[in-house]
Amino acid sequence: MARRFCSWAASAYTGAIGRHPIPTKMVTVAGLTVTGDLNAQSIEAIKQQRLLNFDGQRSLALTSFCTLWAGVAGHFWYNLMEKTMPQATGGWRVALAKVFWTQCVMNSLFYLPAYYFWTGAWLGRTLEQSASKLRAEYWHSLTACWSTFGVVNILLFKCIPAQYQVS
Repeated sequence: MARRFCSWAASAYTGAIGRHPIPTKMVTVAGLTVTGDLNAQSIEAIKQQRLLNFDGQRSLALTSFCTLWAGVAGHFWYNLMEKTMPQATGGWRVALAKVFWTQCVMNSLFYLPAYYFWTGAWLGRTLEQSASKLRAEYWHSLTACWSTFGVVNILLFKCIPAQYQVS
């Protein structure tokens, strides 16, 4: 029964990606992000030995950013990379080149600044406050991004077909 359900779910998702790739990726990313943030807030509450007080504004800021960034911009970014560096022709060399372009160019120059300014606006920060926070946390955030998403991107570009890629 579980196998049948998984087969049905995979078929439905493949059909949705084929018919409506951007909305499907947006819904996928939104669901994963809000779930991940709820888990992160729960872990923070446990570590601080306090009751969970769900911060909906934080979750909305993060989820809205990730939905647009990964669900929309990521769709076009991954398709561009697949057109210029097809995975089928390059194996590990192409996968690692895609990781380099994503981590060293896209994330370093565009993702982090966009993240800080978008979430800052949702959380009521001024542009100057967001810029100051970005400057103060940039290298720490970038190395965390590289250490987490670098490994994820290797798996993404090596194992996941381009039409399914979101991160």
